[in-house]
Amino acid sequence: MSKTVKAQPLSIFSLLLWMFCIAAALGTQHFWETQDQSGPFGELRDLSKLVSSVVVGTIIMGTIVLSQRWAADDVSKLEPGHWIIILSSLQVILFQPLTWASNELMSNTSSAQLIQAACALLPLAASAVAVVKVSYWRWKIVFVLYLVYWFLVMTCYLLVPTGYMPLSVALERAYSLIPLVLAMAVIVAISIEIGMMVRRDWLHWAGVATVLANILTVTLWRVGL
Repeated sequence: MSKTVKAQPLSIFSLLLWMFCIAAALGTQHFWETQDQSGPFGELRDLSKLVSSVVVGTIIMGTIVLSQRWAADDVSKLEPGHWIIILSSLQVILFQPLTWASNELMSNTSSAQLIQAACALLPLAASAVAVVKVSYWRWKIVFVLYLVYWFLVMTCYLLVPTGYMPLSVALERAYSLIPLVLAMAVIVAISIEIGMMVRRDWLHWAGVATVLANILTVTLWRVGL
């Protein structure tokens, strides 16, 4: 039996906003690009950059649309893909810029690492809330993986100033594998829902797509090095 979740149609405004955000992300990435794109893996780097821009643009668009829905009191319940957009926006809009700023502006490495650990607290807390709020274990497992990921990230940053580098390196290797496991868990979850004919909001699917596309980006980036 199919299950129905209130699905809002993709509006022309949202589509145009989506295109604008992707273009802005691509332009920003091109502006900050300093790596030489020549060589045997130049095309892979270009493809990785394009996919990354689509992912970032989708995250920004999703954040804006969700904010508009909240402002209009038009969000009855956050779907799993909505939570993915929230967590991704915390990473792209908050964690990554603050991490970069602390590395660039602070001469004390230990202090910078502590700030970065503190920045991981918000996505860590949001992951915990998502675990509680989402329905069905197939999605709870996804957000448990998010929770473990951000816990390991925070712990890794906290360990660096203490000098426990071997443990920090081991944790870094551990959390670098989680996105792949996360993508597999998402694929299982959406496969189950497709089989059950569960209807979801388009923004849910946009959020889900960012996870899978991000794995592709990381893979292309690593191959292209």
